[in-house]
Amino acid sequence: ILCEKPGSHPAPRVVLDAHMDEVAFLVQRVGEDGKLGFVPLGGWWGHVLLAQRVDVLAGGEGGGKVLVPGVIGSKPPHFLGAAEREKVLDPESMYVDVGAASRAEAEALGIRVGDPIVPHAEFIQLAAKDILSSKAFDNRAGVIDGIGNSEDGGDGGAIFNDGDTVMLSNVTISRNSAATEGG
Repeated sequence: ILCEKPGSHPAPRVVLDAHMDEVAFLVQRVGEDGKLGFVPLGGWWGHVLLAQRVDVLAGGEGGGKVLVPGVIGSKPPHFLGAAEREKVLDPESMYVDVGAASRAEAEALGIRVGDPIVPHAEFIQLAAKDILSSKAFDNRAGVIDGIGNSEDGGDGGAIFNDGDTVMLSNVTISRNSAATEGG
């Protein structure tokens, strides 16, 4: 998305950059036990993954998408050695459990290798009534702010040099998180 608002001078140009993507995962394998191996898309911190609810965007009948709820799990702590319990697990040692008992059950849900997996998060209002929370909220707020800056009914772009204005460009990108794709 590119929104531009001309100013009274063509240069310099002020660019505000926002991104509208978010970190996620991809199904890497469907195990015989129905558990899903995954690879991260974007930068993930291993400390926050275990027990997180996720949604698999499974390919449904006729090419549509079906949300399949799941949870990120790993080998239970009582099966880990002392040294293993002291370190952060890599995503490669985790899986997504969608409740399927076999590969056939997972595939019957429409789950295939390459399907996206996204964090399950709802848009909520926190106890302080003016505080909101959601996944990728910073991304969405940045995009909305950029569009709003371009639509503002003022006399021109960004103000500089004693009231003169210059071109204001608001650029929204995707794949910002791809720089750390795969971990």
